[in-house]
Amino acid sequence: MAEKGITILTDEYKNNHTEMLAICKRGHEFPIRWNDFQQGHDKCPTCNNENRSGSNSHLWKGGVRELNIPLYDTHAHKIEFCEEVRRDPDNKDWLQVRCTNNECNKWFMPKTTQVYNRVYSINHINQGENRFYCSEECKHSCSLYGQVMYPKGFAKDNGYRPDHNEWAVMVKERDSYECQRCGAVENLIAHHIEGLNVNPIESADIDIGITLCKKCDKKAHSEIGCRPIDLHKQNICGGDINEKSTS
Repeated sequence: MAEKGITILTDEYKNNHTEMLAICKRGHEFPIRWNDFQQGHDKCPTCNNENRSGSNSHLWKGGVRELNIPLYDTHAHKIEFCEEVRRDPDNKDWLQVRCTNNECNKWFMPKTTQVYNRVYSINHINQGENRFYCSEECKHSCSLYGQVMYPKGFAKDNGYRPDHNEWAVMVKERDSYECQRCGAVENLIAHHIEGLNVNPIESADIDIGITLCKKCDKKAHSEIGCRPIDLHKQNICGGDINEKSTS
């Protein structure tokens, strides 16, 4: 069998189906049967494995698994609906994404583990968003990083208007400083018939205001259409109040 590149180490031959110990040119020992040898199954399994793996494989992509490099064809379709992706200009097999930081927007190649984490977050498997950042500096300076509801520096509008006090005085003067529901003259409040979030442009118009005492104001905000939840949904709250005040 020397011409086949293997040498039999077993001295005793029994039959075609008895395993014999053989050694290849590279020094790998392996069992072989005479019947397999005659049928052409005489290759060293270790050599065969080496010849089909790593850089010797037809599927070799440059050792991307060891280098933690994501492949475009494997991962792009999983994130392209919410991320900008492209093929690496220097290697079309590799994946690149844009940095999430709007002040950067640099194209870079993330690690495969980063892509997996982003996919898991998109599918609500992981907590957090695991967005793509090209550096730690970009991550911590991004207005979205670590924010649950609002970007960094965002000032939520709480409905306050500088001219509200002047508007309230004008509404009370028009209503002769009386609650338009019960006639009380103490603890009066200028109540917006339409919430500030509903009609911010006309919020300073006294026609959308009415004078109520604290008790009636609290009652008004408990009625459907004027409850805080209704104001969030941009429902007008004044219809019932106007009807009752004129009845």
